[in-house]
Amino acid sequence: MENPVFIYLDTNAYARPFDDQTQSRIQEEADALLVIIEAIKAGMLLLLSSDILLFDVHNILDEEKQTKVSQYLTLCTCHIEQSDEVIRLGKQIR
Repeated sequence: MENPVFIYLDTNAYARPFDDQTQSRIQEEADALLVIIEAIKAGMLLLLSSDILLFDVHNILDEEKQTKVSQYLTLCTCHIEQSDEVIRLGKQIR
């Protein structure tokens, strides 16, 4: 990949396919995630993970959902560790 495109998804995005699909918005968001996952598998996008993301996933109460979301994280090619600089940048963005 000449100019890799890195993306970062939050826990809610990963969980969407396992949420109640009766609302069209939730179903559309779940479908969008699956398109993104296919682009990652095809090498068109690179997926980032982070200490914060792993913490959030670890705290998903439904064990089955936690396991399925964790499977998506195996597609991550780069991991961002928590640091003061990352927290400061997050606060600036927010």
